[in-house]
Amino acid sequence: MHHENYIRQCYDLAISAGRKGFDTFGALLVRNGQVLESAENTADYERGFFGHAEFNLVHLCANRYSDDVLRESTLYTSCAPCERCLCAIASLGVRQVVYGVSWEKFSRLTPFDAPSIDREALLRQLGIEMHLTGPVLEDEGMRVFEWWGGEHRPLAELIAEMDAIRAQNRADAIARLDYADVFSHIQPGFFEKDYIRALPPEHIFDEQVLPLSDYDPAALPIPVPAHITYGRYTGDHAALLEAVRAVDEDWAQWFRPDSRTFVALDGDKVVSFCLLDDFGEYEGLRIGAPGCVGTVPAYRKQGIGLRMIQLATQVLKADGYDLSWIHYTHVGHWYARLGYRTVVRWNCRGVVSE
Repeated sequence: MHHENYIRQCYDLAISAGRKGFDTFGALLVRNGQVLESAENTADYERGFFGHAEFNLVHLCANRYSDDVLRESTLYTSCAPCERCLCAIASLGVRQVVYGVSWEKFSRLTPFDAPSIDREALLRQLGIEMHLTGPVLEDEGMRVFEWWGGEHRPLAELIAEMDAIRAQNRADAIARLDYADVFSHIQPGFFEKDYIRALPPEHIFDEQVLPLSDYDPAALPIPVPAHITYGRYTGDHAALLEAVRAVDEDWAQWFRPDSRTFVALDGDKVVSFCLLDDFGEYEGLRIGAPGCVGTVPAYRKQGIGLRMIQLATQVLKADGYDLSWIHYTHVGHWYARLGYRTVVRWNCRGVVSE
């Protein structure tokens, strides 16, 4: 309970900073129930002043308190500290930090997609002993940001504005992509593989992409038999492999028990399937990929497979991917029905011109 008292004091400091036109952050140093020092954010980006609340607090405490006092103290802050502030706190020798709002929650109020970082693990790698506790009163802390920069605005309005900016930033980044470079990044050494070199040069394949920000499967109704259901596969692995081998025996090696797989089912029988692959990131954009796509022969030409890819693509969007990528296909016209477009064409010798 004592954490909540000090975190609320940090929130008051943060609101005070916001009313003055600064960013809404505040911090305290506490020892044995006594507040030793407090600080607000005073960042001035135009003048190049860092001014984070925790950083200001460190400056107040440096050369004012002994190492023993600092080691026995706890630093409270309205929001999880950034990496630079953490390093400053560590240099002070404080080992206990309690924060109000988590970095993950706060990132909703930033115009960029922030990576998730295990800050305690990072500190351990540097040989620094520090324990982070939080979040504390997080919902209350998020409302503090309504005072950001001196103008009170509803939290929902701020979040919606940042969501729109991030979406536009991702759209701009996608529009600038050099897809040949993306391909070489997500498939390094691809054209050096023996099975690619062995392909006849007249065989040309497509790499296709679908941006996911505005993807909506409801925009293209695909009628399928009513008894067919769809979802992530959690059933018997042997039953899945039976369906895969009915399409391509060689694909069975890629469908491991821990693979993410999306399927169409007729009762308990797998009749269509694909892997949900992670192709990593390129310039901050997450790339997912439906791979090894197949439908058991007896269930083809009924829309089942196309509907499965449509829904699998939606799953990738829900999982936070920015792009869905179709790799190594000769049926690009089929995926094009869902909005996928060809961005790279290649044969055994490498990327080919249109």
